[in-house]
Amino acid sequence: MRGWILAAVGLIMIAVAMPPARASAYAMTSGDTIYTDASERCTLGYVWNVAGRVYGLSAGHCAAAVGGTVQDLSVPTRGVWQSVHHTPDYDYATIDFGHAAAVPMVTPGGQEMNHVRQARPGPVCHFGETSGVECGQVIDTDGPDDQGRFRTSGMHGARGDSGGPVWQLAGSDSAYLVGIWSGDIYDDTDHPLGVFLDITKVFPGAAT
Repeated sequence: MRGWILAAVGLIMIAVAMPPARASAYAMTSGDTIYTDASERCTLGYVWNVAGRVYGLSAGHCAAAVGGTVQDLSVPTRGVWQSVHHTPDYDYATIDFGHAAAVPMVTPGGQEMNHVRQARPGPVCHFGETSGVECGQVIDTDGPDDQGRFRTSGMHGARGDSGGPVWQLAGSDSAYLVGIWSGDIYDDTDHPLGVFLDITKVFPGAAT
């Protein structure tokens, strides 16, 4: 029995450590590593398709300027920054990848992330190209702060993780994208917390 329990715990640890699965080696997906015009390695937070064109989302502080180039290092695809928001209020940027291929991310637990909604208190995970998968808890119970961010405990990040997807599960077979990773902050007692941008600040029509 003890051996069975240890084996099960080992499988759980492996599942948590595994990166999101790639549905295709030739299509972009959330969690891809990007290299930007600001000479930064960041993480692609979300991709979507509009009339045959693929658009992406990452952190605004990863971009130098609108029109600058962005290279997806996971697949041979290049885009340009379409909009950049790096202010005290919001930190995100959108990317135009043109006529590329993109697929939804599959979480390490096998859930396809093809829905968007506002975060809720409870378990949450994020993926970054440096840290991999980190999981913790959304601790804000009254919605995002004045900067459109939710705070988390038990999960942190490193340089390169910025812009990566943040998700919560929606049952056993799907997940909701609830934000993109911003970084770490400290509360009034110098306790470290993680923060991510509320996805509804980018997509106001997303479910809350």
